[in-house]
Amino acid sequence: MVIDYFKLLRTLLSTITLHSKNQASSAAFLNIRLMFSILHISDLHRSPADAIDSESLVAALAADLDRYMRGTPHVPQPIAIVISGDLIEGAAIGASNWKQSIREQYQVTEDLLDRLCALFLSGNKKHMIVTPGNHDVCWNTAYKAMSRLTKSQYPSDVYASLTQTDSRYRWSWHDQKLYKIMNMSLYEERMNFYWEFVESFYSGVDLQFPLERGRGFQLFDLYERSVLIAAFDSINGNDCYNHAGSIAQASIGNCAMELRNISHDYELKVGLWHHSIQGPPLRSDYMDSSQVQEMIAHGFRLGLHGHQHVAGTLTQHVHLDERKEMAVVGAGSLCAGVGQLPRGQNRQYNLIVIEDEFDRARVHVREMGDGGQFTGKRSGAFLDGYAEVSWSP
Repeated sequence: MVIDYFKLLRTLLSTITLHSKNQASSAAFLNIRLMFSILHISDLHRSPADAIDSESLVAALAADLDRYMRGTPHVPQPIAIVISGDLIEGAAIGASNWKQSIREQYQVTEDLLDRLCALFLSGNKKHMIVTPGNHDVCWNTAYKAMSRLTKSQYPSDVYASLTQTDSRYRWSWHDQKLYKIMNMSLYEERMNFYWEFVESFYSGVDLQFPLERGRGFQLFDLYERSVLIAAFDSINGNDCYNHAGSIAQASIGNCAMELRNISHDYELKVGLWHHSIQGPPLRSDYMDSSQVQEMIAHGFRLGLHGHQHVAGTLTQHVHLDERKEMAVVGAGSLCAGVGQLPRGQNRQYNLIVIEDEFDRARVHVREMGDGGQFTGKRSGAFLDGYAEVSWSP
């Protein structure tokens, strides 16, 4: 049995009566350096041509848990699991039995997450955090809400109409036709399958912040209310013809106001979303980094995302009264098949080790290799198996 000495130490600290607001400050008073880790996984969609079964995947993750907890530098057992979108593969437009297929895929995902919750979190779903990705958008529902326009119905400036904020126009390169969303209420239902899954998964769980459909963000807190995670929906306007990532305009501001009203002083605020914030010039399936800069301006200092199927780190900043920084960490895909992975990349996941000063972290990337087992990625920015990131306090 692997003993998590840091978990034991946190338990000991919680029994000490000190005039401090939380465990982190108790540790500082005693000059004890603590750390905790978050398991960051993403892109759980499984390619039918190269699917991985949940039993093999969970066994590999369990074996890797034993490896990294004995390794140097130390990685403590995760206190939370964060999933940055794409929980399923989805169904193509016009696919037979597409509703049944989507529900079956979410059942597979729920089974996987239940197993991971039991393995890492002793079954505590309060510390398992999900947000949707583009694969969670139901293309069939979105398509049914649209109509193909005739040339006589085209607006005078097609490009301007397509690129205006919250445009209802969509261009299909496949058939080189213009479409328009005619039924917005039906269009909004394209996330219903995702929400059926989420509400089933968290049924009976006493969450600190209740879930709310259509709000654009969900809130979770960790580590004795020292860490706040805001899970943003980056699928605003995303569908079968619009692949760009976007957080609804008001979501970040509304989230900031809700946190202001809570009046709780979090040591670290983390933003979670799905889409990457950069990509090749001819691609459009990433998110505008200005939305990340808005998060920074509201005090978020660590950002987590997926989508690009390769792990990475970068720093975003804004200048207010002084330079404010956010470390942005992308996770590779845990389940994608070989045809969906970038050249030279394998299945991956992240372990983010955060120290109690709440201003730095180690990002350990674990990559699947021989025998379907995970070990530390040792290429690119992760030559030592991890990369160090930091942000303004």
